[in-house]
Amino acid sequence: ESREYVLKKPVSKEEVSEAINELKTIFKKHGAKVNDSMTTSVHVHMNCQKMTMKEVACLMTTYYCLEHLLMEYCGEEREGNKFCLRASDAEELIDYIVGVYRRGRYGDLGTDRYRYAGMNFTALPKYGSLEFRGMRGVLEWKEIEQWVDILDNITIFALKQDKPSDIIFLLSHNSALGFLKMVLPNHWGMFYGMTNFERRVLDGVRLAQDLAFCEQWEKDPAVANITRDKEDKPVVKKKIIMEAVPEA
Repeated sequence: ESREYVLKKPVSKEEVSEAINELKTIFKKHGAKVNDSMTTSVHVHMNCQKMTMKEVACLMTTYYCLEHLLMEYCGEEREGNKFCLRASDAEELIDYIVGVYRRGRYGDLGTDRYRYAGMNFTALPKYGSLEFRGMRGVLEWKEIEQWVDILDNITIFALKQDKPSDIIFLLSHNSALGFLKMVLPNHWGMFYGMTNFERRVLDGVRLAQDLAFCEQWEKDPAVANITRDKEDKPVVKKKIIMEAVPEA
């Protein structure tokens, strides 16, 4: 019998461990066991409420550059999985995002058509977050905390960049390994040993650059917590912050 476990309220990164320990305690108390399958996964929503759309584009660009490596880390069964498609599995994902930015109709990101992407951008107008669906169902709870920390590192790096195109130039000037060390200073070693490491990063760059260079980025588009009203004008709404959601 399937179950989904969702946090009652958003938590900060520092509170993730406490939330996981609470779930562990409940599982132990009731003798619950996780029956692992290809549909079991951990979803993490990263807060974008205070970001501009340019900052969101920086986050997306950084993620797409490393998506091949990140998905391998998440598990073999997550690569090409129809519930967490990579941009390389469905290149239309980035084409759609580019179209949204060029039109300036950011509420269009809320379409359900792309909700099963590895990085689900449809959560942005709905919840003010980007949902990362890649991580497999894990029985080692510390792996969830590590995954959250990896996503947090990516976000911190992205927010330090002036514009998405700078990320591509930074990678070009520093090599794939140098870039990885900058983005994931505490975790780069676990990715460096992956097969065809450099080529796979460059494949990610090939996809990400369409988004990175889709604008001149001279202006700073609207804040990310937007949706559309009947006249297609941005409307600010309250959003959730972050949730780690194991599906069992």
